[in-house]
Amino acid sequence: EPAQSEVAPSLGADELGTSDVQVRRRRHIVDGRPVMLSISYYPDSIAAGSQIVEAFTGPGGSPARLDELGYGPARHRVRFQSRLPSEDEREKLELPPGSTVSRSVRVSRDREGRAVEVTEMIAAGDAFIHEFDIPS
Repeated sequence: EPAQSEVAPSLGADELGTSDVQVRRRRHIVDGRPVMLSISYYPDSIAAGSQIVEAFTGPGGSPARLDELGYGPARHRVRFQSRLPSEDEREKLELPPGSTVSRSVRVSRDREGRAVEVTEMIAAGDAFIHEFDIPS
C-alpha cells in the first residue's frame, strides 16, 4: 500500500523508486486492557512476501526477521510526543475522557543507513513509563 506522507521519506521512498510499503498493524492488550496501537512500515523491496508482516513474526520479532533478510537494524531514532488522543485512538484504547497518549515514531536503519522499518506507537498515557540509560 502507499506509504503515508509522514513515513515515506524515512523509508527512502524516492531512493527505492516506489512509495509502496508492507504494513503491519497491531493492538496490544495487557491483562485484558488495550494499552497500545502500533503500525509498522517496511519497504516492499525488503519485506514483500516475508514473515515480517504476519500477525506473529516469530521468535525475536521484526528485528530477527530483518536480520534474516540481511537488513538487521543497527541503530534507531525515536521521537516521543505526549498529547490528547484522537477520537479513534480513544475508542480503540478504551480511554476515558481527559486521558492522554504517548506517540512515538521509531525509525530503524541498517548498517548502510537505509531505513528498514518505521513504527508508530500510540500508547495509553498511564500504561507506560519511558526510561532511558544514556552514557555521559
